[in-house]
Amino acid sequence: MKSRELQDFDKATLQTKFQLSSIIFDQTNGNIAEFISKKSVIKETTGLHVDDQEIDTYSLVHDLYYEQNKYSDECISFIKEYINHLSYETFIKDNDLKREDLLLKSQEQALFNESLLNGASYEITSDKIIISLKKDLSLEKASILLFARGESLLYEVELVGHKILCDLLLCLSTTKYKLFLVSNSQIYDFHYDDPEILSLRPFSISNRRVFQLSYENKGLYVSSNRLKSCVSIDDVTVEEDKMTLLAKINEEVSPNECSVIFKGRKNNKVQKIEAQILEGGFIQAQVPVEEFLDERFTDIYVQMEFETTEILCVLSKKESYFEKKSTILGKDVNIQTTKAGKIVLEVIKEKSWITKRINSIRYNLIRLMIKKLKRNKKKIVFESFGGRQYSDHPRAIYEYILKNYPHMKGVWSIERDAVKTFKENKVPYIKRFSLKWFYKMVTSKYWVSNTRFPLWVEKPKDTVYLQTWHGTPLKRLGIDIAEVHMPSTNTFNYNRNFYRESRNWDYLVSPNPFCTNIFSRAFSIASEKILESGSPRNDFLVQNKDNMDTINEIKKKYNIPLDKKVILYAPTWRDDQYFEKSKYKFTNPIDLDKLKNTFSDEYVIIFRMHYLVADSIDLTGYEGFAYSIPTGDIAHLYLISDVLITDYSSVYFDYAVLKRPMIFFMYDLEDYRDRLRGFYLDVETSMPGPIVQTNDQLIYELKNVRGTDQRLEKFIESFCKLEDGNATKRICDFIFKDNETGD
Repeated sequence: MKSRELQDFDKATLQTKFQLSSIIFDQTNGNIAEFISKKSVIKETTGLHVDDQEIDTYSLVHDLYYEQNKYSDECISFIKEYINHLSYETFIKDNDLKREDLLLKSQEQALFNESLLNGASYEITSDKIIISLKKDLSLEKASILLFARGESLLYEVELVGHKILCDLLLCLSTTKYKLFLVSNSQIYDFHYDDPEILSLRPFSISNRRVFQLSYENKGLYVSSNRLKSCVSIDDVTVEEDKMTLLAKINEEVSPNECSVIFKGRKNNKVQKIEAQILEGGFIQAQVPVEEFLDERFTDIYVQMEFETTEILCVLSKKESYFEKKSTILGKDVNIQTTKAGKIVLEVIKEKSWITKRINSIRYNLIRLMIKKLKRNKKKIVFESFGGRQYSDHPRAIYEYILKNYPHMKGVWSIERDAVKTFKENKVPYIKRFSLKWFYKMVTSKYWVSNTRFPLWVEKPKDTVYLQTWHGTPLKRLGIDIAEVHMPSTNTFNYNRNFYRESRNWDYLVSPNPFCTNIFSRAFSIASEKILESGSPRNDFLVQNKDNMDTINEIKKKYNIPLDKKVILYAPTWRDDQYFEKSKYKFTNPIDLDKLKNTFSDEYVIIFRMHYLVADSIDLTGYEGFAYSIPTGDIAHLYLISDVLITDYSSVYFDYAVLKRPMIFFMYDLEDYRDRLRGFYLDVETSMPGPIVQTNDQLIYELKNVRGTDQRLEKFIESFCKLEDGNATKRICDFIFKDNETGD
């Protein structure tokens, strides 16, 4: 690094940047590459752009220190503090720990002590490696040293009694590292006389990677590999109280040994079953259902041993939805596909009519018991897409209230599968149909939802229910649907239930005059209850459409290349293509081979399926070009996309706010229009972009994609006039106008 490159930085700038770097390293516990690369750290710290070659961060900062020592002692202290975060590099170099022979021949060095750690047991959770010793170490401070050929890393650990707690190292490459304990210049080797202690090879899954501990050559190793999906389920058979699983190995070479591992989510219970290897690349194993009847969900993995390697992979079914239900030992058990294409064992808690009735009785008993009490004017219950997401209009309203009505307390009604999302976003939640949920629903002054609540949920008279709905409709909805093709209902029941639910709505959000007209008829709701205000969720798009920092931040979050343009494919669901109620099929109509061959140098494509679609998209072989992002706020995907491909989904009404190109891939236009749903608009004359029905037409339009044209300008004038970035404010000012202080 040359001095001349730093001359433009004044003293204050350097101090600020080195303070920032200290914060970065405090947050990552001194781990250079946990969240960001060395290259990124250098850029964040100094503002300098460096080439792609890996740079020794310690040396760089060391050089900066000596080149800038003409500055004040205060500035130098910041630099020294920064260097201290990297002191483990000095430790490694001073002890020559990059020499392989020193570590692999540890027994010959006085520096090593095996006996202290003899007899340890190990486990790995979603965020930690836990090593339990037979006795208390009585050490004040210790670190874990990870060693691989030519690479050494040191991480500080937490000592709690006889346990060593080490954060799971998400930065690990696919290398296998040997673990040592370091304290007061002493290095201890993990050792165990009985290798059976690690026969299950403890593992944890995080961010689509598998972290696994193994005991080899009298040493403890940790490795990190991408979670593969090279074994797909084929069939499940049930005989009395036994369930047998048949799966296909999608590898050219057959493994020498194979096991199926079942891991419960609730109690972290693990059981490993030896699988029989059959002809034709199939394996067969018995499912230990009885062991997991106390679990809600049990994940299934397959471990295969080959001549020179070993693979731990997830059992999957990406090409189509799989489901097999049975009753074992009095419990309803289901092996099925998740949205990510993964196979899980689910113990079904069936919401039968009896369960629904019990829920109704519970809810109304609580409601009657506290009927005379006033609703708490400070409390709001939010729900998005039936508790599945933290997104859409309810999210926009919630986040506005946090900033502008701090005295009010919002809580989200969610399904169990959404718990992780809400924890990551630090958003308060209650699980649907729990006792706490019943209580909150009855006592809260406000409800905010974008879909329907169950019919048995009776709204207290003084509760204000704000229904935001979730889009401007192209396809017919509510009681405007002439013939319903959905499962578990018919046209009469569907229309009746919609009507009954809309009786609870005090206000309904409408983004434009077109929706106001449609909603009043389709939901049979009085026009004075409709708030024609614009779309709250689109405020984010209006306020950030030219914000490259936000766009790049979202791309980084989803690992989308910053130098590539983005195609977003967001289709809707088909009413008559389903597995069962609320689980819809979807067959990908896009020819990915053609798209990749034509556009991979310039574009990537993101698939975003409708929340009711149970199928997952198999993108095997298209890694780096095609991405599936089934969850998260779709507004973020709009923002990073350069062109939208959709069909009959309402997403294009929102995307139009960005004034970016759209293509409508309506391969089944006649059937969808004339039989399934019907439209509110004449699609052939009103769409703000070209309609295509074949992949060749789609590719042609992508090649000739244009910016704003007359169709789009006319469309925006008709449907997006209220999208000015203040829709949420207008709604909140109206709904909460008498609750500005919460008194």
